[in-house]
Amino acid sequence: MATPTAPSPPKTKIQFVPVGSAPILTKTKYKLSSSEPFSSVSMFLRRILALPQETGLFIYIGNSFSPNPMELVGEIDKCFSVNGELQVHYCLQEAWG
Repeated sequence: MATPTAPSPPKTKIQFVPVGSAPILTKTKYKLSSSEPFSSVSMFLRRILALPQETGLFIYIGNSFSPNPMELVGEIDKCFSVNGELQVHYCLQEAWG
């Protein structure tokens, strides 16, 4: 008899959009855990871009604001997703205030 498995945690569809001279990703859409803090999105993006810690990385939602790193990804998605995806704009120097 198979043991029941716990359901997997909900995921948020994220589309990474480069701004300015930021490196372009070959794959731009990922699914990340909705229960993680937004700082995990920054760490994930830094890892796939292979950016050293000392290189600046600025992340924005909707071309307008940078979310609190402790805010949950799922909560940001509920408020700001577009067509079921959370669009995360990224750049290496500050683009919007």
